[in-house]
Amino acid sequence: MKRLLLLAGAGEARAVAQGLAEMGAEAVASLEGSARFLSGLALPTRHGGFGGAAGFERYLDEQEIAAVLDVTHPFAEEISART
Repeated sequence: MKRLLLLAGAGEARAVAQGLAEMGAEAVASLEGSARFLSGLALPTRHGGFGGAAGFERYLDEQEIAAVLDVTHPFAEEISART
């Protein structure tokens, strides 16, 4: 089953996760270490990095991610560029 990956790092991610959950979207949120303030999102949540670009691509393939929604902090330029 294809799903959406929500890269959560900005405060707006909480509202986005809630909206996705209310829609019944097949989605998972991902928090890197410094975004733990967002714990308790309305979606299943994974914590930690992906192990670089290769690890990110592997995760997308293994988890059958069809789309990525980047709601990281505006200064997370490397994450946004990789995504």
